[in-house]
Amino acid sequence: MKVDYPVSFQTVDIACIKGTKILLGTKTKDKGKWRLPGGFVDVTDESLEAAARREFKEECGASLVKLKYFKSFRVDDPRYRESEHKILTALFKAKTNEPVKAGDDLSEVSWFNFERVKQILEKDIVEEHIPLIKLLL
Repeated sequence: MKVDYPVSFQTVDIACIKGTKILLGTKTKDKGKWRLPGGFVDVTDESLEAAARREFKEECGASLVKLKYFKSFRVDDPRYRESEHKILTALFKAKTNEPVKAGDDLSEVSWFNFERVKQILEKDIVEEHIPLIKLLL
């Protein structure tokens, strides 16, 4: 099916918080920069919440508890800057009671103290996630 108008692709991002720490992941293509876990909503997902739970399980190997919608954002994803299509993400806050491990397309996950995230924000966070993380902090 050909679409004759710009499309906004829906994604979800998850701010998994434990006390004063937030879980971030990195992909090989990110060259050592960190990001929130998340990804594209699948056509089989029943809701944005279901997509967030699925993405977190795939990327971090754990289930979420206390999942709560936080806000939606237009994401300035470098892959779509020259395209008429754009990305809109739904940002969720959540917790997990399980150990986490990198999976799917994340090569590493790690818990970061909020103060550390503030220090590395402009240098070591992927640019499209900086505005999301700034609002969380």
